[in-house]
Amino acid sequence: EFVENQKPVGPVELELVRKMAEYTWLHGRSSRLLNGCFYLAERTPEQIEEGTGDLHFSPELEKFTRYQAHYDRAFQRALSDLLKLRKERRLEEIGFESRERAQRVVVLREKRQSQRDEIHPYMVMSAKMRVERQMERIPSRQNVVAPPENAQMAA
Repeated sequence: EFVENQKPVGPVELELVRKMAEYTWLHGRSSRLLNGCFYLAERTPEQIEEGTGDLHFSPELEKFTRYQAHYDRAFQRALSDLLKLRKERRLEEIGFESRERAQRVVVLREKRQSQRDEIHPYMVMSAKMRVERQMERIPSRQNVVAPPENAQMAA
C-alpha cells in the first residue's frame, strides 16, 4: 500500500518507503501492547453500584510509550529523507531542463548570427547598387547647361 501511494523511484526511495511501512506497523504494534497495559482492578460491590473502579497499569507502560515515540520519530525521519530525495531529483530535472533550454537558445542565436553573416555581403552589395542607381539618376553638375540669360528675362 505504501509503495502504491508513494510511487518510489529507485532503490533508495523504495527502501525509505519500506522503512516507513515497517515503522507504521511497529507503531501500531506498540499501540496495541500499550493498550494492554491498562486494566481494571477487581471492583467492590459499592464500586459496581457507583459505576467506578480502580484503573491500574503495567510497569511496561513506560517502555511501550518510548517504543511508540521512537517509531514516530523514525517514520518522520524516513519521510523527511524521502521528500528531500524527491526534491533534489525534481531540482535536477528542472536544472537539466533549464540548461537544455539555455543551450537551445544559444544554438538558435548562433544560427541566426551565421545567417546574418552569410547575408551581410549581399546586403552590402545591394546597398551599393542602390546608391549607384541613385547616382545615375541625379544629373551631374558638369553636364548641366545653364539656361541663357535672355530666357530668364523673357519669362
